[in-house]
Amino acid sequence: MIAIQTAELADRIFVADGNCAEALAYLADGAGLSRSERLIMLVMLDALNVFSGATMKHSLRVGLQVRAFCNALGYSARDAARFGLYACLHDSGKMGVPITMLEKPGKFTAEERDVVETHVQREFLFPEQFSSCHRDPFRHALRFHHENYDGTGYPDGLAGNDIPEIAQITRLCDFFDAVRQDRPYRRGLSLPGAIALMQQSPGAFNPQLFKAFLRDIRSIDSYHLRALH
Repeated sequence: MIAIQTAELADRIFVADGNCAEALAYLADGAGLSRSERLIMLVMLDALNVFSGATMKHSLRVGLQVRAFCNALGYSARDAARFGLYACLHDSGKMGVPITMLEKPGKFTAEERDVVETHVQREFLFPEQFSSCHRDPFRHALRFHHENYDGTGYPDGLAGNDIPEIAQITRLCDFFDAVRQDRPYRRGLSLPGAIALMQQSPGAFNPQLFKAFLRDIRSIDSYHLRALH
């Protein structure tokens, strides 16, 4: 566990991409973060950016998509802001995975996949440094965003509504954004292609949330997908 002393780091915040800083400001607005909590977020996102700019931008896009989807679902503005904020660090645990493995142009071996899947169990530094109203949802977005609704996901094989709500929503947006983007081993899918692939993976998602996501997918895609490239 890495401790952060925000007072010492307050003058050492470096976010390389101004669009990313703006995205974080947007996500943090209305979420009820203290100044020190915002600084922790900036430090985390900058560290993720240094590790992998592509992963950091994917994470922020997912946060933006989660916030937009929550708004469409009728969440309060505060809860939509909070859920988007939690989701934007869902992949921070990948900083514990070798970057050469994440950027491998071919398929993972079984052993490599096991290593990559450990990213959901790596709590680097921040949940316990947030106030109690934020702490558990942050952990849930980190740990459970690869749990499948039918119980076939990881790391704990949770099923149905045993999967925290923030993780169910992040699961949808994470999957969608990941398949839309170019990766070292494949080209990103078109919007119809992404929809078709998601429809072929029904066990991954809460059926009611998935239906609502498909209803709003074009607005989510057009408004958020192409930001932060």
